[in-house]
Amino acid sequence: MIIEAKQFIKQNFSPFIKFLDEMFPNTKIVLTKLKSSKTAEELYAESILLFFISFSFFVIFLTTLLSAITLNQAFALLSSLFSAFIFSFLISFIYILSPSIQLKSRASKIEKELYFSLPIFSSFISDKTPLHISIKQFCETNKEYLLAQELEEINKMVELGGVDLITAINRKILVSPSEKLANILTGLASILKGGGSVSEYMKIKSDEIINEYRQKIRESGRKIGLFFQIYIIAFVIGILLFLILTSVFSLISPIPNLLLIQFFIVCIAIPLLSIMMVILVKSFLP
Repeated sequence: MIIEAKQFIKQNFSPFIKFLDEMFPNTKIVLTKLKSSKTAEELYAESILLFFISFSFFVIFLTTLLSAITLNQAFALLSSLFSAFIFSFLISFIYILSPSIQLKSRASKIEKELYFSLPIFSSFISDKTPLHISIKQFCETNKEYLLAQELEEINKMVELGGVDLITAINRKILVSPSEKLANILTGLASILKGGGSVSEYMKIKSDEIINEYRQKIRESGRKIGLFFQIYIIAFVIGILLFLILTSVFSLISPIPNLLLIQFFIVCIAIPLLSIMMVILVKSFLP
């Protein structure tokens, strides 16, 4: 049923699919980097199908809800049509962007892992051992790293596809989700072409990425320290002063619902602010 609906949309909405293809020119590249079997045209057809399904659902749901609340069917229908169009458009738009979001998420994970996985990979490199053998050894013993999963594709192209190592690396550069990893592989391919020392190159890259990680830790430490000072001064001390002062003033002149206000601040406001602070601090970690 869904496959038939997608085929119907492809046939009857081809001008709009071409328009979407022009609006999102990077979708094909993104899907290739994600190794998705889905084409850009299929993604756009699915987004259009999703729009119609969600639009129908929201129209029925909102019309029923608003009719019961307002008792005005004309107003309920018009409001539902407008709201359903907005919600459905946003859902379809997010669905089209979902591959790009996935790719950025994977690239971010790879680049965070590079601070640990690249020095480990560098330790496997030796000028006396063929590079594809070193890559294979690293991938077999460090499967938990995304870097190993990315490099495994190079090894497969060499061993199963009969491609030379430089060509395999260049192909991987084109579909690498991480720009930082692509730059490292580009330098590696250049070293191989020029006959330079691969182990020396990887040692330099490992030292660079370790120094970058140390710099980020120092910067994160400064930011976290600053935010903790703001949190303690503005929130903790400020809230304590507020509680003390309101308690003192209530002895002079009664304040309505004082206990309820203080309960809200102590049991709801402070925990919520603390959770927000933890999330904010976590975002600063490299």
